[in-house]
Amino acid sequence: MKVNRTMRMLPAMLLLAVLLFVTGCGGGQSGSADEGAAETESAATGEAEGDAEVPSGEVVTLKWAHVSPPENDKQADAILEMIEIIKEESGGRLIIEHYPSSMLGNEGEIFEGIQMGTIEMGSLSAGSLGGFYPGVLATTIPFLFQTREEAWEFFDSETAVWLADKVFEETGVKCIGWAENGLRCFTSTKKQIKSPADVAGMKIRTQQNPVTMAMVTALGGSPQPIDFAELYTALSQGAVDGQENPPSLIYTQGLYEVQPYLTLDYHVYDFLGVFINPSVLDNLPDDLREILTKNVNDFVKNEREKSRAYDERDIKAMADAGVSVYTLTDEEYKQMVDATAGVVDVVREKAGDEVVDRILAQVEALRQ
Repeated sequence: MKVNRTMRMLPAMLLLAVLLFVTGCGGGQSGSADEGAAETESAATGEAEGDAEVPSGEVVTLKWAHVSPPENDKQADAILEMIEIIKEESGGRLIIEHYPSSMLGNEGEIFEGIQMGTIEMGSLSAGSLGGFYPGVLATTIPFLFQTREEAWEFFDSETAVWLADKVFEETGVKCIGWAENGLRCFTSTKKQIKSPADVAGMKIRTQQNPVTMAMVTALGGSPQPIDFAELYTALSQGAVDGQENPPSLIYTQGLYEVQPYLTLDYHVYDFLGVFINPSVLDNLPDDLREILTKNVNDFVKNEREKSRAYDERDIKAMADAGVSVYTLTDEEYKQMVDATAGVVDVVREKAGDEVVDRILAQVEALRQ
């Protein structure tokens, strides 16, 4: 039987029709929230067409996640102020959405989200970041910094820039600012902590940070890593005897309600790193990238000053509420320093000699 020319071309015509149909379905603009989220995620992870820059006229929305309270908190208040400034300076083209109180997960989950691009930005402390790049744990050597101002000078130094570069090399995430989580202090339900002997036998909640855990062990206590969101319950139920956190977090999280003893020993300065998915940063129009980075720098300065002021405010508020607040004497401070001196060996095992030596050298240079 003869097959005419039209019949011979039919399979190719059908294939072309199918391809045109599929392309047409994929190319239209949809109002679906799910599809919008998928497009945002694709762009953040670098899977958008050619990793293209966001068109200069479009509104860009970035999620910023953290675990601290939504307001009346140094971090949250500084973020909220920054959000308004960025909105005004960008003419409404750059919007930062605020996700506090572990709304998008704990600190580790937030960082993983930034790596994947499902969360554009976030801020987290040393203990959690150390799970992704152990080198940063060298900044948590007990009693490394004598004052918070000394720590600020360190985190504004070239060594801190080098450390941010190391974070990027190891994790693929950009650190664009070193703010302050705070100077960590001990609280207890049992007694005032004035010396290593007072810590001995206590169950102390810590971050999932091997350095902090080694410090508690060196003081004779039993470190208990518990997620921050579960801390109040653990304390109120007596699962642990004490914990360590910056004063402002102890107050804003209500931990003082179940911890009648606070010791201002300031054993660790805890940074608050500001992190962003690099594809998100690189794909911003030049003017929005400049607005964002400038305001993150301003946020760092503002948040640090709030941290100092809020600590003073919240320590007084806890004392007024009946909490026993104690400052170590010089002799007691030296006892704590001496008892934890060997923790640097644990830090070297986790962080590596290169990072530890560079950080110690920078701190020494600052003091000279």
